[in-house]
Amino acid sequence: ALIAWDFPLYAAHLRHDERTLLVRLDWRLAMRLHDAAWLAGFVLLGVDAWLGLPPEIVLPCIMPLMAAAAQVWLMRRIAQGARPLWGWLRANAVLIVGLTVYLLAVGFWRL
Repeated sequence: ALIAWDFPLYAAHLRHDERTLLVRLDWRLAMRLHDAAWLAGFVLLGVDAWLGLPPEIVLPCIMPLMAAAAQVWLMRRIAQGARPLWGWLRANAVLIVGLTVYLLAVGFWRL
């Protein structure tokens, strides 16, 4: 989410020599890391389910997976040179984190 949030400001950070995560990684590597982080998060959730995490916690967390797939698609479009949709990218980043935290908290609370 931090990588996606920083993308609209990448050029300004380069100009002002600000050492953000995105500037340090370079935008190409940051995009790959972004996609790998989302994939790893949901794979770890699947591993947790396999290791015995109750379905009441795991199943609702599939909803943010669709938003994460949309964000990966948005990042791929940017990498291919399409017009960036910064507002959607930032809103989606907040949505994924917020929705996942909310669903996990409710799932654990209900146990």
